[in-house]
Amino acid sequence: MAKSRRKVTFPERAAGPMPEQWLSIDPGGSKPTAVATWFGARCTDVLQVNRERLAHWLHFADPFLIVLEEGFAGRINPQAAAQMSETRGVVLAVAELCGAEVVRVHPDQWRGVLGLPARRKAGAGTLNAAEAALCKLLPGVPDGATNADTRAAFLIGEAARRAWGVA
Repeated sequence: MAKSRRKVTFPERAAGPMPEQWLSIDPGGSKPTAVATWFGARCTDVLQVNRERLAHWLHFADPFLIVLEEGFAGRINPQAAAQMSETRGVVLAVAELCGAEVVRVHPDQWRGVLGLPARRKAGAGTLNAAEAALCKLLPGVPDGATNADTRAAFLIGEAARRAWGVA
């Protein structure tokens, strides 16, 4: 019997117009968290923020919407998993304080929108190369998207923009 294939879809956001200012975040484990800042359909900056400064930085950014990568793709060691969960907790707490909407997206969901392979089907090296190649083809990639984490933060936002029809 063949395995049934379930189509992976990007999560919906609350009804209403797209906020002018929003963030897409690839939470860091032992590394800093990568954050892409968006104004409408344009990514203006990608940067990395230490976990210790993340709450302060997010509160200062005062976003209306946060697209947060949820879950893990592939294998991850327990310590990094705990640190990533802690980072997500900081993001969720600050979002609650700021009244920001949070949309949680699994890696396979945002990669599917962009036509990238799922991590479990492609090795990390292959996937990083595919993400880097895609960033070279896309217009408007900020200068800060220079490593796998910052590229992922940008691509999470790009997938959200495409999935929600933000032009």
